[in-house]
Amino acid sequence: MKNAQSKRAIAVEEAIDYAIAHDTFQVYYQPIYSSNTKTVTSCEALLRLTDKNLGPINPEEIIPVSEENGKIIQIGLIVLEDACKFVTDQQIKSTGIEYVQVNISVIQCIQVDFVQRVTEITEKYNVKPNQICFEITETLDSQISYVMNRNINELHTKGYLLALYDYGRGFANMDNLLRYPFNFIKLDKSMVWASFSCEKTKIAVESTVSMVKRLDMKIIAEGVETYEQVQELLLIQCDFLQGYYFSRPVAKDQLLEKLKAIG
Repeated sequence: MKNAQSKRAIAVEEAIDYAIAHDTFQVYYQPIYSSNTKTVTSCEALLRLTDKNLGPINPEEIIPVSEENGKIIQIGLIVLEDACKFVTDQQIKSTGIEYVQVNISVIQCIQVDFVQRVTEITEKYNVKPNQICFEITETLDSQISYVMNRNINELHTKGYLLALYDYGRGFANMDNLLRYPFNFIKLDKSMVWASFSCEKTKIAVESTVSMVKRLDMKIIAEGVETYEQVQELLLIQCDFLQGYYFSRPVAKDQLLEKLKAIG
């Protein structure tokens, strides 16, 4: 079993190297619905890779391997560049999308030149800082550093939006929520789903929404898949909803069709 896992990891690493060298990564986009405007106002950029030998590779495989070998830094910049092209595309702008959410790894956050490289890419495409929202996983506390603190605060000062991702899945959420200047808190889908079958979790979600608003941040509920979930989350005043109910992550051309249907 261990040998098979090791072979798989090596194969995934080779697929990542090939994708970087030959520019075969894809970036899909999943719409995020605003309860205020009743329209899609943002999207999350999500990495996708289909290898000629391995077929589709789950991002949950790609990310750990890439973080271990350092390739996540290159991959993150690839995704950011695609997001910049996306958010400045005239067809996309005409739909009312205001900004794109881009996941960043802890490994990226601790690079001393991270903010500089981000700025170079966004300026290259004439993207305003408030057109990019960086999603930072709630586990960031496990590898906290002075450089990370500085980078996150510098992104905020420059006007980039910040979101705490996977809120509710770990244990150090509150510290992160209060420590950093987040604009958005994204409820992990496991917490959203559990709130529909567990009264205690439902109370926790409702309390979280209320608390986040009082802290002057917006809340995003991910994993929204049913009409019932949409109605309940709107009732407790979630600011944004994301999930398969609206659309799976899709390529840009498919997204334009999806947005017409949602609108």
